[in-house]
Amino acid sequence: MSINLPPAIAALLEEQVSLRVRGFVEQFVRKLHDLEPSVPVASIQHAAQYALSASQTTAANAVAPLPAPAPGPDPVVQPILEATGGRELQLVFRHDCMALGCLDPQCMLCQHNPTRRCMLNFDRKYLVNDVLKAKCGANIRIEIIDRATGEPFEGHAPGLRLEVCVLDGTQYDQKFLEAAKAPADGPEADGELDACVLLMNKKKSTPLLVGGPGPVNDAVGRVVVALAGGRAVLPELHVTDSSEAILLGRKPPFRLLARAV
Repeated sequence: MSINLPPAIAALLEEQVSLRVRGFVEQFVRKLHDLEPSVPVASIQHAAQYALSASQTTAANAVAPLPAPAPGPDPVVQPILEATGGRELQLVFRHDCMALGCLDPQCMLCQHNPTRRCMLNFDRKYLVNDVLKAKCGANIRIEIIDRATGEPFEGHAPGLRLEVCVLDGTQYDQKFLEAAKAPADGPEADGELDACVLLMNKKKSTPLLVGGPGPVNDAVGRVVVALAGGRAVLPELHVTDSSEAILLGRKPPFRLLARAV
């Protein structure tokens, strides 16, 4: 039996179901690997993705949207395109370093200064429940910049928000860095990134990434942060479990992912 729905409702329903199913698949793959470590995670993921694709095809045939209206500007995308002027934008992590030294390793004035300026936004290591701040103690923020010029975008992008979550750093490196492949745009790239996402702690009782006052975790565990003037300060984010407790290997790394949605 086929059910005809308005396109907007059909799209919303499909998005919500897809989020729930992806969360289920991720937890299912991890749990199955825990029960049977001899089966490679990649094989389990491949089987799960195959089953998911088949079920999505069946669902798409069962829930058919009504015929689309005449082409016109998208009421969600159009205001964003107008606000950005069609520029290609990018998210970056930044902070205002609180150290008084400089970055020159040969500087005589800073030679004995224990608080050199940060070369990276994040510290090299955090303990469980440490607030994710720069090494100098400054808050880290996410900014929208013009990819061509590097200049901050301070306009208003209506309806845009940030989703922040933790990635399996080893898996991400294998998929993108070691393969010399940059994450692209589109559903395929989103799927590859989602395969690296870690949402819950080892006991599956708490989201792996949580924040202080203000942010909230969505239904699957991602932290949702509002943008203001093209930027957002990471609101006392901290990780609730160690990478050694969740991932295999010696000192496996976490990475932090921020996406505009």
